[in-house]
Amino acid sequence: SGLSFSNIKESHFIELDASKNVQITNCSFSKMQGENYNREAINIDTPDDKTGGFSKTWAKNDKTPNADITISGCDFSDLYVAIGTHQYSQNGNTNIYHTNINIKNCKISNTEKYGISALNWKDAKITNTTFTSCKNIGIYGAGAIDPLISDNTFNSIDTAIRITHSTRSYSTTYSKISDDLLNIAKTKNIF
Repeated sequence: SGLSFSNIKESHFIELDASKNVQITNCSFSKMQGENYNREAINIDTPDDKTGGFSKTWAKNDKTPNADITISGCDFSDLYVAIGTHQYSQNGNTNIYHTNINIKNCKISNTEKYGISALNWKDAKITNTTFTSCKNIGIYGAGAIDPLISDNTFNSIDTAIRITHSTRSYSTTYSKISDDLLNIAKTKNIF
């Protein structure tokens, strides 16, 4: 709580793998350096040899997802991606989901790719967050299952929200969103 991170170089400020009940509050994250654009200020990943997600020799690499993560009151600026996942894992053809990722009351500005990348997130909540000048997409969801996207503000963004599918190291992962949650995403945000 209350930490400032600046000048990221070829990595993530915070790496969450196989983590549960984590709270990141009132922190600031700013400025990226280097050539590696496949990184987030806060990376939400699974330890998986196939994807290279946290593939440390001492790690179990058992594809354990993250659960019950809250990121609130944080400021993100001048980064590639503020918060997100860039690989996903499967057991056979069964998707492994990060669950209950709650992002609220944050400010995200001047990102090169996405504000948030919700890749294989289930029951995520992204609320009361302001997105400004995210060059590609504000919220990108692929393999996203029933995200609540509500009460956010999007300024100077070509695509505010994109929910789609993705194919990376494993079989294609598809998003699923209920009609009620889709209606909330369309009507309960400021574009």
